[in-house]
Amino acid sequence: MVSETYRRRRRLATLIALLSVAFLIAGAYFGYFLETYSRPRLTVFGEELFLVHTTRAAGDDAEQTALLRLDAGLIPRARLKSLGDCRAAVADGDETILFYSGRFAVLRGGQTVRGADLDQKWEVRAAARDASGDVWIFGCHEGRILFRRRAGRLFSEEQRAADVRGEVDDLAAYPSPGAPIALVWRARGTGLFRAARWTGTRFEPFADVSVPAGEPAAAAVVGRRLLAVVARREDREFLRLNLRLACCDECGLAPPPERVSFRDPVLLLGRKVTGLSLAADRDTVALAATRATTLQVGRFRADDFRPAPAHMVSVAAEPMWRRTAAALWPLMMLFFSFSLVFLGFTLMRERRRFFLEHLAAEANRAPDGRMPAEILQRAMAYILDFMILVPVFFVAVEILSFAPETREIDWSDPLALRMLGLFATIQFAYYFPCELLFGRTIGKRVIGLRVCRRDGSRVGLVGALVRNLLRILDATFVLSIVGVAFMMITPMRRRLGDIAAGTIVVDVSEPQEAKSPLPP
Repeated sequence: MVSETYRRRRRLATLIALLSVAFLIAGAYFGYFLETYSRPRLTVFGEELFLVHTTRAAGDDAEQTALLRLDAGLIPRARLKSLGDCRAAVADGDETILFYSGRFAVLRGGQTVRGADLDQKWEVRAAARDASGDVWIFGCHEGRILFRRRAGRLFSEEQRAADVRGEVDDLAAYPSPGAPIALVWRARGTGLFRAARWTGTRFEPFADVSVPAGEPAAAAVVGRRLLAVVARREDREFLRLNLRLACCDECGLAPPPERVSFRDPVLLLGRKVTGLSLAADRDTVALAATRATTLQVGRFRADDFRPAPAHMVSVAAEPMWRRTAAALWPLMMLFFSFSLVFLGFTLMRERRRFFLEHLAAEANRAPDGRMPAEILQRAMAYILDFMILVPVFFVAVEILSFAPETREIDWSDPLALRMLGLFATIQFAYYFPCELLFGRTIGKRVIGLRVCRRDGSRVGLVGALVRNLLRILDATFVLSIVGVAFMMITPMRRRLGDIAAGTIVVDVSEPQEAKSPLPP
């Protein structure tokens, strides 16, 4: 029989556990529907910038596009959202031309005033307006990059800009000094950017630059350079956005610095850079970097590559509930962890008594008469302590940027080894002072266990140090099997760290005189 106080606590603990599970499921559901794909496209128009931002959430078939018009200070002047699958935008006086896969629409004052089908077999991938006011559109079809040019209100017949092999990514067009239009593209699956300029009769390739494949990257024609930026995984920091720079060899100019950095105060889920875009504007270069839930725009000088302050811009295509879910996710994880600790305080202790009174066999007692802790008891205490450490570990991983880009653990990745070392450090920083000062951790206190020397005295500095230095070998992740094996074969259920430190874990949940051996 149990007391009425225990029954009330059990009901309260069950309610908290159910709420925690509900919050965890809701957080996982909302987290799945955070944007997993996000890409910017920058275009310069005089002192202004056009930014076409494309997102696609997990579970959505269609892309959503937002159009931001930024002034010289990179502050949004106008914002259009829910533009469907808009591929590019150009300014034409007081009008804005939006290009979709096979049609275009003209906006004035945020309202559509006209539009038409383009009557072509290929989809528009990029668009630009040259200094004379002509609009150029580009796309890919059957191994060729094609373009059409609009002078007045009519588009010309399609023409070939370049021959390519396979699919093309990061196709972009820009007004260029010395030529009406420059074209930049990258073959899918490679890190090679190529550039071509319009000579008056055709596009002439003039430069190429290589960056690591598989990383977010962008390139643009900056004066005589073909300049590329890439976000490398090993360059991630918590408070700075670091980008590597690369330049073509054909320009003959001095190479740029190795990297350019912007302040990056981002503390939301989805810190991985998902897309980059560059656009040259006279003596500066504009940059846009996107993540799952944020968009950052900035500038740096084209001569010395000195960055100007970057701005964080709210993504127009992003619903507020997604950002709210991202911000609440760590709090829900903490709530879930601490509620389970409370659940363990009220329920696991009763389960322990049941096992001791009905199932456990007689064990050797410690010299002071205490019973050595059962393996089940120590496992429950370890689980409770582990749930306390996990939220701290994940927060530290984000702050130190140790998280790999994929969910699969690759032990050849230095970040995986750093994560293991970080967890071992956090584990030692928690267990060592707790056992040195109090003889127990929070989990051991909940279950009713204490660490002491074999004679019952305090564990001491050396004992606590040796015991917890060896914890990584016999009580960390899968290596816990080593500790369990030693506890099964030693008389007082001591793991390797206990044997080396001369310590033992005893049950102190009941007064000593209340203990009596179970009948054989």
